[in-house]
Amino acid sequence: MRLRLLIVAMLVLVSTTATAFASDSALRPTGQVDQSTPIVGELRRDLLAAGAHGPRASRPSPAHPILLRSALRVVGAKRGVRALLVSFRSVTGRSCVGVAFQGSGVAPGPFACLPPCTEPLCIAVFSGGPLPRTTRVLVGRVQPRVTELRITGRSGPGRSYRVSRSRVGQPPVAPVLVQLPSVRDIRGYAGGTEVAWVRFRR
Repeated sequence: MRLRLLIVAMLVLVSTTATAFASDSALRPTGQVDQSTPIVGELRRDLLAAGAHGPRASRPSPAHPILLRSALRVVGAKRGVRALLVSFRSVTGRSCVGVAFQGSGVAPGPFACLPPCTEPLCIAVFSGGPLPRTTRVLVGRVQPRVTELRITGRSGPGRSYRVSRSRVGQPPVAPVLVQLPSVRDIRGYAGGTEVAWVRFRR
């Protein structure tokens, strides 16, 4: 089994201004499967090998478990590619959340932590590599008070998603894994009140 990790820059902008938004009557699931399953065997060996040459602060420690927290099968990708969100402890003791792409024929690559989430909503966008040209996979960490994400694409109305209830790290944050063709901005809500806003460059 071969893995590839695509590392992207995190673009975060937090706004305290409330904005009107027509939410759906029922929130969509993110499409991810939440779990906390220890990774073993070939997949664990591939993850350790992929991170072996990365910075120590984000290099998975062989002495600690690597947990599969969320998985999203990427629709339209070749060879049944899945985006994996994993949590682990680095060799320096840091609590990490990282992303890899799994699938037959997906080349190995470096493996690293997402940056620590100090804001209510911290989201990264993954594209390229094994993903279809028009597909974006959003990966992030969300603080517990954020329960809903409202995502606006570049050419269509917004969609609302409920945030995962599975928490990672200390203090606990929720993993987020969503597949979309495009994204312009993401707003985080707590009890219907906007608490965070992330805008992505065009």
